[in-house]
Amino acid sequence: MDVEPNQPEDPEQPIPTPSTEQMGMKSSWVHYSKNILKNNKTGHTLNEEAEDREKEIDRILSDDPYEPRLKPITEDKACKGNYPAWILRTYGDKMSYAMANPLHGAKQYSCVVVKSTVWPGAMSYFWQGQWGEIYMGDGHKHENVTYFPIQPPAIMDDPEERPVCDEVSKSV
Repeated sequence: MDVEPNQPEDPEQPIPTPSTEQMGMKSSWVHYSKNILKNNKTGHTLNEEAEDREKEIDRILSDDPYEPRLKPITEDKACKGNYPAWILRTYGDKMSYAMANPLHGAKQYSCVVVKSTVWPGAMSYFWQGQWGEIYMGDGHKHENVTYFPIQPPAIMDDPEERPVCDEVSKSV
């Protein structure tokens, strides 16, 4: 299921954007992109050799269902360790400033940041009517067991060099 772009009723009218104060509530945030399934992909792969295609599709979807698009982040399950799935914070000056031109409304200079505790390093932000996402994690989901890669073996010393003999043709 693809999400249709938000088209205003009247093309002459701009699309209304929420205020920073409205985006400072968790209920204003939803999932736009597809969820990551148990197979570590955003889509299922169907075995071509399956005898009954419909039963195979039903089995796959019952084992690993898609989550609905535009699902509010407030409906996400808590992270392991009973942390909330999302942490929302507002940074900067939270005051609304009236612009000199009353047609421009009020201006807010604060930034709202939503951090995922399920995928450490995943963040979304809202600043002056603009959204963005950034990921600075290690690609591992938050687990109770910490991941430590195996330390590589110690580097071996260089072998002893053999003495070099002079060329026979040079000594004659």
